[in-house]
Amino acid sequence: MLQALLFFIHRTPFFFPFLGLCLGILLQEYSQASTSLSSLAGSIAVLIHLGFFLLPHRKRYQWRNVLPIAYCLLFVSAGQFLLQEKDIRRQKNWIGKLATSTSLSALELIIENIPAEKASTTQVVASIHGLYSGDSAETAVGQILLSSSQKGCLSQLLPGYRILLFKKPTHLVHSENPGERDWATFYARRQITHRCFVKDSNFFNC
Repeated sequence: MLQALLFFIHRTPFFFPFLGLCLGILLQEYSQASTSLSSLAGSIAVLIHLGFFLLPHRKRYQWRNVLPIAYCLLFVSAGQFLLQEKDIRRQKNWIGKLATSTSLSALELIIENIPAEKASTTQVVASIHGLYSGDSAETAVGQILLSSSQKGCLSQLLPGYRILLFKKPTHLVHSENPGERDWATFYARRQITHRCFVKDSNFFNC
């Protein structure tokens, strides 16, 4: 079985790049590594490649098994960068950056899903399309989880409805209570980074 596996790996030139890409995506998904840390694997891979091709031909044959490792490391870095680029928190107009630097008057939201009725609350996800501060407006991106314990407050909002939210949302963070699920990470994987508890008076249906 082991010999068959080694033969398959040897005969499959894209095995190590594919393995590295998958590892990079998984590492970034569960570790949320920084950009500098993600580039470390790529830098090591580039140095290995440069060192290998500077060797004499006889030495290259002796060290030929190092190249697959270098390819794997290179694609680990690529997988991490792919997931980082997808992360909405890295965008310039992310609401988490704008809300701290400007005085927020209102947010323009578009409802993304049908309201979900929970035990004591109603929840709906909305995407951010604009931020209003006084008389000025600017483009903003992000997604907010709207929650309300007021009966009928959110139940009439359907996908595609546009609303103005007059209440500042809060950034979702993990409470770090023992045994409690990390809801901040759970929602961040769905690009939802903020939450807002609302009443009828907190928003206006456009």
